Parts: sequence; C-alpha cells; structure tokens
Amino acid sequence: MTFSHADDLELLREAAIAAGRVALGFFRNDVEVFWKNDGASPVTAADHAANDVLKARLLAARPDYGWLSEESEDDVSRLGASRVFVIDPIDGTRAFMTGRETWAVSAAVVEAGRPVAGVLFAPALNELYLADAGGRVEKTARRCASAGAIRRAASRSAPPTTPWRVSMRMSEPAWTRWGAFPRSPIAWP
Repeated sequence: MTFSHADDLELLREAAIAAGRVALGFFRNDVEVFWKNDGASPVTAADHAANDVLKARLLAARPDYGWLSEESEDDVSRLGASRVFVIDPIDGTRAFMTGRETWAVSAAVVEAGRPVAGVLFAPALNELYLADAGGRVEKTARRCASAGAIRRAASRSAPPTTPWRVSMRMSEPAWTRWGAFPRSPIAWP
C-alpha cells in the first residue's frame, strides 16, 4: 500500500508527540547519560526511550519503510526501501541534559533521497512544527517562547523541487527575514 505524504505527516505527528511525552518524563530529572562516538556525544536514557516509542509506532504502521535513527544501530536494509524514517529522538541532547527547553523530537520520511514529510516537536515549549513536500508548513503552540529564546521560522526554498527546511536562529527574529510562520488549529491529543 502506498501512503500519501499527508498520511506520513500525520503518522509522524502522532508518534513525535507520544515520544515527546515520554522524553518529558525524564526532563529535569536525574537522567542516566551514556557517551558515544568515543566520548564525544552524549545520549541519555530519554533518547533511548523516545527512540523506542518512535520505532515501535512508526514501523508498526509502515513495516516496509526503512529506519535510520541517531540512537539505533544502522540497518543497511533501509537502502532498499523506497521510503525511510529518519529520526533524532532528542535533537538537542545537551540542552535536554542541562534543563534548557530548546530540544525537540525530530522525525522525517525521506523518499528517493528527498525529505517528503517532517515533524519537530518541542514538548518543553509546547510547540509543533510540520512540513511536507506538498507545501504544507505549519507551527502550532500553546504559548509563545519567552524573550531571548530561539526564534523559529520556516521557509519553502525555491524552486519547488528544493525540499522545505526549518531554521532555528539565535539572532534577530527570523520572521523579519522570511515572513510570518503560518499557524494551524491542529488538535493536541
């Protein structure tokens, strides 16, 4: 069965929210830290727990998709899959470890080497970013980030064959350069 990019985006949204809730249970607690890449990169028990949630939910729904996650052993069978989940269960592990709210669950579907659906869910900020290759780009939030927090914006690159991107900048508000980020009435489960 072939799923639309919108179907994949909805699946990613649900899984990222579930994984974010699990990770939030570890946030600002005494979380176990491991080191990878010869001690250069931290990984926490929360990374592993969120990864487990994502992998279970996503591959149960799309068993023919490949899997590439920062916290899983690489499975080269993904190279033969037409679509691949690309996951970072906690993007911003160092921020997570130090109690800063600027971390997110990052999940995408890549088809033929091109991202076609992606989600960033920042549970500590109650913010969700969605985008797909069909042009959907949305941000939902229950509250605004405080002054001095990372400014968020998204842009669709031209020409249309160039994939979407989400950019996080520490300097001037990004919307002064790219225009306002569209808001969406997405319901929070």
